[in-house]
Amino acid sequence: MKTTAVLILTLLLAAPYAAADDSLVVALKETAAVEGPVVLLSHVAEITGNPDAVRFLSSVALGSAPEKGEKRSISVDDVKMRLDLAGADISKIAFEGAKAVTVTTGAGGESGVNEQMIASAAKSAVGRKIAAAGLITRCEVLAVATQNMLAPAGKIKIEKEPRLPADADLAASGSITVVVSVKEQDGYETAVPVTVKLTAYHKVTVAKVRVAKGDILTSASVSLEERPETETGIELDDAIGKRAAVSIPAGAVLIKEMVEELPVVKKGELVRVTVEREGVVVTFYGRSRDEGAKGDLVEVENPKTGKSMTARVTARGEVTVADVSERKAR
Repeated sequence: MKTTAVLILTLLLAAPYAAADDSLVVALKETAAVEGPVVLLSHVAEITGNPDAVRFLSSVALGSAPEKGEKRSISVDDVKMRLDLAGADISKIAFEGAKAVTVTTGAGGESGVNEQMIASAAKSAVGRKIAAAGLITRCEVLAVATQNMLAPAGKIKIEKEPRLPADADLAASGSITVVVSVKEQDGYETAVPVTVKLTAYHKVTVAKVRVAKGDILTSASVSLEERPETETGIELDDAIGKRAAVSIPAGAVLIKEMVEELPVVKKGELVRVTVEREGVVVTFYGRSRDEGAKGDLVEVENPKTGKSMTARVTARGEVTVADVSERKAR
């Protein structure tokens, strides 16, 4: 007897969209006909706004398509719930159009099972776990082992949540095997292994535009951006207000060697020099021969004797003569 089954998929996008654009609009249709086994938001609504956000929302699944000849109603509240579960910020989305859409299945609605459906179920399960953990990890399906399935074509039913390994580290890059249980109408259940690749991301400081050497770094020139965990750099707070020590190309991840503190002592200017020896403190004004930020060592000339000495910059226009070990290190 030919085995048939019913596909029931409730798919969510694998990677959450952190923040939708303020101009996003989702206009629900009165009616919609779908050809596949899953109803996507793009099937039942017109979506306008930021292109990246539109692509994200378009792929969010709203559940299984109705059987041929049947109808299914999806309300705007159902849509909001699905978007919220997928990680979208529904407070930044304007919902227009119908209060509910009536969904029917077109002529192609009885399409057979394929690897893409199973891959989507596995990827969605991983995505939900990633979103729940608040991680910045992206995933992609590498392989679907469908060779053990009895029914390579026809409708199937995915009733259970795909199983992830108990020790799966979703915060690290690597690969895991997700098991999708496919149940056919005769009750036979097949476990389909799906290999999913994980790429862990984190937020790093990146140059938004080309920054010339000597430019002051501001929020207009640098910002946080999600990059693979292999790309490491400095914190945003360690860049804003500093000076570019080298020319930085647009898109580059900032490392500590690329930035430097702003100088508080300029070459050739008079500075207040403090000398402390055995409890005796002497101050006088000297001329700095170097430019230096707070903590830097600079050479300072005593205008009365013409001799120079090594001093550490302590504040704007102020230095303290370094001890013997610091002078030797310099």
